[in-house]
Amino acid sequence: MPYQRWTPLAVLLCVACADATPHIEELGAAVPLTGSGAVEGLAAVDQAVVVDGGRLLIKEGDTPIVVDVSAGTVDTLGRTGRGPGEYSYVQAVAEVDGHLAALAGGWRLILWDLSGRFVRESVVRSDRIEPATVRLTNSGAMYGSQLTGSLSSSPKLVDTIPIMRGGASPLDTVLQVVAPAYSMSAAGPRLITSVRFAPVDAWGVLRDGTLWHARAADLRVGRRASEADEWVWSPMQAWSPVPTTPADVEYFAPDPDFPGLDTIPRPMAEAKGPIEAAVAADDGTVWVQRAVPAGSPVEQLQRYPSDGGAPDLVATVPRGRRVVAATDRHLYTALEETSGLWVLERWEITSGMK
Repeated sequence: MPYQRWTPLAVLLCVACADATPHIEELGAAVPLTGSGAVEGLAAVDQAVVVDGGRLLIKEGDTPIVVDVSAGTVDTLGRTGRGPGEYSYVQAVAEVDGHLAALAGGWRLILWDLSGRFVRESVVRSDRIEPATVRLTNSGAMYGSQLTGSLSSSPKLVDTIPIMRGGASPLDTVLQVVAPAYSMSAAGPRLITSVRFAPVDAWGVLRDGTLWHARAADLRVGRRASEADEWVWSPMQAWSPVPTTPADVEYFAPDPDFPGLDTIPRPMAEAKGPIEAAVAADDGTVWVQRAVPAGSPVEQLQRYPSDGGAPDLVATVPRGRRVVAATDRHLYTALEETSGLWVLERWEITSGMK
């Protein structure tokens, strides 16, 4: 995990203290969001899915956890092991057919009821293809990306990779996206990294199987409800690259077994692509987090309505957050503290913003 040099949490939690002046000209006026809860001390927030009345099912590294921001609780699903309902790692989490679900190693789909009691597990594929990124629908259908090409010692910015639908062999390609290219670091063969701030896409799949794609090249969002439907795209949006500076540098540990020794700078693109992260709510609304200059006191997010129109809202949260989940009422962000632990925060979307 890279060590992020964030401003201390106590300073950033004051939303009113943040300068909400837009730093990207084409964004227009921005609305600062108000925080309404946080849970601290998480080891990671790799994937977050809103389930069951506002709780979040989170992939915390190799462990599935359930976080209730209102109650301030964190509960672990299952345990590590090789028995029924146990796992050594998980690839994805989701709510599947009214159950909390995790896709574990060996393509085992483990289901718990909403109270966290183990229900059953099943092997959903017989091969051992392990995608780099997996998303699950409400019916348990799987979509995943897989690294393509070979790793090299010469970093390149991006690769075009397929998004595949699982559950059948061969895998069906349903989408092509621009993703980070991975290379061997000069520090040694054990460290594999990608170029930070490369102009990459974001994608996902809603509970009902609708695919969405946030495309960096022309900064627009598309959705497709089924393979029989055409993609519906928002209007193209002009954007200007944001130059990177020494303040943007992140450091990695040369040996993954000693993550505290952060000494190797991660390679950076000369300028930042427009998309830092993106998430979608169940109604099809997509929030795109824009890349901002290193000195910006806020992160900026554009809301793309589900009807395929142009962005209808620009919102801000204090600097250092990464958007991880959304509903029609809340945005959720993750913040890495200087300790290396993460804070999950909830932000209000008021009726005047809808």
